[in-house]
Amino acid sequence: MIAAILYFAEMLIDVGKLVSEHPVGYLDHVYFAVATYTSLGYGDIVASGPLRLPAGVIALVGLVMIGWSASFTYLAMEKFWGLHRRKGP
Repeated sequence: MIAAILYFAEMLIDVGKLVSEHPVGYLDHVYFAVATYTSLGYGDIVASGPLRLPAGVIALVGLVMIGWSASFTYLAMEKFWGLHRRKGP
């Protein structure tokens, strides 16, 4: 979804570009979105122009959502862990 928005923002609205050593296609937009969302930031594909702001927002949202999902998973599993505790004598 994020990659599609970036792709159409670049192609249709002409809001910045993704810059790389090779021509950038749709799969490169997917790669950029995943690398940015997970905050890897390899730097082989970079956003230029006004597209830099959404790229920063994607990284911030990814950081928050990964932390939230880890916390949610822990809290959900904590309920199940209580069912498997040994009862003392």
